[in-house]
Amino acid sequence: MCDCNKEKNGTIEKILAAILSLIETIKGVFDKKTSKLPAVVFVRDLEGNPYCIVRTHEPGVFAAYIKSNINGTIELLHARRIWYWEGTATLSELATEGTTKPNSCKFPMAVPYVLLDNIGEVEITPITERAKKSIDSVPVWRQSSPN
Repeated sequence: MCDCNKEKNGTIEKILAAILSLIETIKGVFDKKTSKLPAVVFVRDLEGNPYCIVRTHEPGVFAAYIKSNINGTIELLHARRIWYWEGTATLSELATEGTTKPNSCKFPMAVPYVLLDNIGEVEITPITERAKKSIDSVPVWRQSSPN
């Protein structure tokens, strides 16, 4: 007779052990004392608010300080829309490394405040100091007006 319950329990235990190991590894990455990766410093300013890439479906992508994120409503301060970028493969890379082609990017001027309300799924990636310097080096893009 098959002892399927023991086999299932053994598989579940292995999965749980792998998950716990992964959690410990992730905790180690954020614990500067045990991390083998170099410490990464994320930007905070404007009274301690984190500076992040905020990716939404309809409003688009912003580099901004997140003032609040409560129940699907996100308040952004000093928000700069990321309209088009080059010199990086992904937004995650932009948030971590910045762009190698700041003059090819199209980032309009920052606005003091943006309210994103009821926008569905959102991706928020903290920006490193290195990436912020790169993003700040992108000239303000203005679309030419037709004559």
